[in-house]
Amino acid sequence: MRSIGNTFLFALATTILKTVVGFLLALVMVKKIPGRGIMRTIYYAPCVISITVVGVLFKSILANKGLLNNVLQVIGLSGLAHDWLGSYGTAIGSVILVETWMWAGFNMFIFISGLQAIPEDYYESATLDGASAFAKLKNITLPLIVPSMTVVVTLSIAGGLKVFDIIYVLTNGGPGFDTQVLATYTYQSFSLGFLGESSAGSVILAVIVVIISFTMNRYFTKREVEM
Repeated sequence: MRSIGNTFLFALATTILKTVVGFLLALVMVKKIPGRGIMRTIYYAPCVISITVVGVLFKSILANKGLLNNVLQVIGLSGLAHDWLGSYGTAIGSVILVETWMWAGFNMFIFISGLQAIPEDYYESATLDGASAFAKLKNITLPLIVPSMTVVVTLSIAGGLKVFDIIYVLTNGGPGFDTQVLATYTYQSFSLGFLGESSAGSVILAVIVVIISFTMNRYFTKREVEM
C-alpha cells in the first residue's frame, strides 16, 4: 500500500509542477526577447541528459556532504543542512523536484506550440476592448491552450504513474520504503523471486495507468475550444 500511495503522490505532484512550470516558461519564451533561442535550449536540455548522469549529478548535490549542504554552510545556514536523499520526508520531495527539473522544459515546448497557434487577432481585439493582461490570459490563452494541456497532462500523469528510472538511480526506493513506487516494488519483487507479487504489481500498475490516463484525456478533450 505504501508503494501505491507514493506512486499517486509522485504522479500528482510532478504533473502539477511540470505543467505549471512548463506553462510559465512558455509564456516567457514565446515572447521576442534577447537570447530566447539559447534559453529555450538550456531549459530543454535536461530531458535529453542520460538518467545515469542525472543520478550521479544530483546524488553529489543532495548527499549529506554534497554541494547543496556545502553552499548552505558557506552562507551561514548550516542548520538547514540535511541528507536530502537519505532521510524520511525529504527523499520523495527531492526526487519530485529532480523530475520536474528534467521535464518542465519538454512541456514548455508543447505549450509554446499551442501559444503560437493562437491568432494574434484575438489579443488585438481584446486590447481594443480594454482587456487587462490577466483577462486575456483567462479568457483567451487558457481556453485555447487546452489541446496542449491535454497532451502535457496525459503524458505527465502516465509517466508519473509508471516512474522507475529516476527513483532507481537516486534512492532505489529508500530510505526504507519512503520512495518505493509500484514500478520499483515490482522490480524488486521479481529480483527476489516473488513472481506472484511481481505479476500482481505489474497488472495493477497497467490498470491504474490506463484508467487514469484515459480519464484525464477525456476530461481535457471535452474542454477543448474550436478556434
